[in-house]
Amino acid sequence: MVNKIEIDQKADGLVQTLDKALILLKYIAKANDPVSLTDIINETHLNRTTAWRLLYTLEYHGFIEREQLTKGYRLGFWATKLSLGTSRNDWLVRQARPSLERLAQVSQETVMLSVAYNYGVVAIDQIDPPHHVRLVDYVNMVLPLHCTSNGKLLLASLSEIELNNFLKHPMEKRTAWTNSDPEILKLEIEKIKHRGFATSYLEFDESENGLSAPVHDVHGNTIAFVSLSGPSFRLPKDLIDSFAPLVIEIANEITNKIND
Repeated sequence: MVNKIEIDQKADGLVQTLDKALILLKYIAKANDPVSLTDIINETHLNRTTAWRLLYTLEYHGFIEREQLTKGYRLGFWATKLSLGTSRNDWLVRQARPSLERLAQVSQETVMLSVAYNYGVVAIDQIDPPHHVRLVDYVNMVLPLHCTSNGKLLLASLSEIELNNFLKHPMEKRTAWTNSDPEILKLEIEKIKHRGFATSYLEFDESENGLSAPVHDVHGNTIAFVSLSGPSFRLPKDLIDSFAPLVIEIANEITNKIND
């Protein structure tokens, strides 16, 4: 339980709606665990309708997110980014860049570093190859989980309950090769857990293949993903599979560097 936050009725010159939204944000930020709507109402004394509308707005803009299992609220991507100023992601990019450049030099294909974003993944750095035909710039673009190699790694890091909750929702069939069957995807995720990397062959884009390996924090939690991707005509399945040991090596190298 976090300390109760009282609304200051004496503060003059405040925009009331913004004031209440910031109070909710501060309350959620102080909590160690996701907080329920009931707790928020009890602790802030906001009426249910007002609290729900403010929470919906904050969630829409990415300042908070709702945990699927408990339905409780916690800080989202943009709240974290603001609180860190230049952002934790900037620090991570700086630490990872030399390793990513080595992978790009060896592979001569697109290399990305990405992180989780709500129920998707977003690239925070991308190194493009010298070829005229290359992938689009995916930086800051939120990508789905079920048909991208980094997204599948994120799914593999979820608990069984969290994964089952995710698989209850319909999954978009992006291409003819996209797997939208929950049971088949579940079997693939089990394989990913054992081999330590994930792949995507024409599943997100019908002309792209990709492979990703996880970066971990000191506690072993997955915090980022190193990806190698390219056009399928230049990076076919057998070739991209051969890069798996190197991508894993690069991801482990970044893991060791950020945890030193």
